[in-house]
Amino acid sequence: MNDEAKEYIDWHNETDYVNGWRYIVWVGGTDDYYKDYKDAKRDADEWRDKGYDDVIIEEIIKKPSGCFVHRKVQEG
Repeated sequence: MNDEAKEYIDWHNETDYVNGWRYIVWVGGTDDYYKDYKDAKRDADEWRDKGYDDVIIEEIIKKPSGCFVHRKVQEG
């Protein structure tokens, strides 16, 4: 996902969502899934502390239509 894209639709994420996963930490092209923001943020910070600069946190959101949206988290 580029920096301009704030969210994108993922129709194939139902299993992850049902299993409780709500956040994805991307380091380069590698993903790790988390059930709460606190753990995702901690992991993202650890990767940055190791020198990685391509670290993104995405939130998985289920829309009323049934599709799943990945939205880049604005960390503050």
